[in-house]
Amino acid sequence: MSTADVGPTGRPRKGSDASDSRPGESRHRRQARRRSSAALAEAKAAEAAEMAAQQEQAAKDHRAAKLRKAASGRDVMVFEPISLGCMEREHPLRRACIAAISNPIFDRIVVFFIILNCIFLAMNDPLDKLDVSLRNQIVEASEIWFTIIFSIEMVTKIVAMGFIRGKHAYLADKWNWIDFVVVVVGWVSMAPGVENFSSLRTFRVLRPLRTLTSIPGMRVIVQSMLASIPALFNVFLLCVFIFFIFGIIGVQLWAGVLRGRCAYEEDGVWVPPEPTIFCSLPCPEDHPSCSVAFGDVCGTYPISTFDEATETWAPQFVQMQCKKFESPNYDLTSFDNIGLACLTIFTSITLEGWVDVMYALNHAWGIVPFTVAYFVLLIMFGSFFLLNLALAVIWDEYVKAEEAEKAKVEEMERMAAEELAMAEEAHQARRAAKKAAMPPDGPDGAAGRPIAAADPDAAAG
Repeated sequence: MSTADVGPTGRPRKGSDASDSRPGESRHRRQARRRSSAALAEAKAAEAAEMAAQQEQAAKDHRAAKLRKAASGRDVMVFEPISLGCMEREHPLRRACIAAISNPIFDRIVVFFIILNCIFLAMNDPLDKLDVSLRNQIVEASEIWFTIIFSIEMVTKIVAMGFIRGKHAYLADKWNWIDFVVVVVGWVSMAPGVENFSSLRTFRVLRPLRTLTSIPGMRVIVQSMLASIPALFNVFLLCVFIFFIFGIIGVQLWAGVLRGRCAYEEDGVWVPPEPTIFCSLPCPEDHPSCSVAFGDVCGTYPISTFDEATETWAPQFVQMQCKKFESPNYDLTSFDNIGLACLTIFTSITLEGWVDVMYALNHAWGIVPFTVAYFVLLIMFGSFFLLNLALAVIWDEYVKAEEAEKAKVEEMERMAAEELAMAEEAHQARRAAKKAAMPPDGPDGAAGRPIAAADPDAAAG
């Protein structure tokens, strides 16, 4: 042992090779053992750091899972630091309001009263103008209670979220505008001296739209439908183009064609039989622009006549003639002008009665292959192609709205996680401050005071 490793008292200095030497152990083996001990300590420290990182990541994943679970079926709620300019988050009233609207039961109760309000509104008798019936009296008596309930809901959310100022305030969400307007109009309609405001009760019908925020995916669907309106304008232009092309063809070929009906004369009046029999109406000589028709020719029709000699009814066949009547469906289904042609085309692409129109033109005009080809192309382009194109546009907007909603939820989750982290940091800071403010509890009442060492080497070590 060298003199440098020996203290004044003759004992090995702390930290020297001699302090941890073993009998019969060489200097090189002692250094190797110390290096292996240092490496083992470093490995243990790295393992502890890795475990701490894993625990921290697990805690973050747990918080994220809780946020996703809270976000499923409803929005992740982030609250402003100050509400109504005077209430911080630690205010007892605001804390109670935040706890109330953050509870899923709150939304279920609101939805229940919304549905109940719709049932009461459906009970209203519109023919009872004086509100003397029992149903109208029940509806009138229930309005004040529903207005109070929905006002409590609105005030609770305003206190918790803030009113106008802030990104997450109550009126910052446009879905809350309807709720706010309906509640205000409800109180205005019940104000004394205000008359003829009972019609404003119909604004309450818009209240079920507020429940869309509580149904998973419904809000995205509504937003995608509203966002697809500008994109559907191009589809509308294509639809107008197809309508005009097919409408012009129909006007040029079938103007006035559907007015021809077979009829028989009875007491000087031409009566069309039932069911209607379309025929080829001849063009008048003074109407050169009349569409030439090659349709059916009217035949005979059996009518019952009374034989006074035998006092029995006997069938009699009379010759029918093609006469001019109004077009089908109260003179609305025709190709007499471009407006009626577009209306007929619109009803046809809805697949409602287009076969009847095609058969009527087959009988009245006569060229069956062209009529069939016209309507087949109209259904293909107008019904199948345009309808699927509109659905494709709506689907594209739905995908965009869904991605935007996911990004919004992720942003809300990130902000909520930051709030949780800030709350945890504040809690740790309060605990540290409280611990620092505690009185010393050392054995001699003076924590941190250096202990007098009897051995100078121990004190130096």
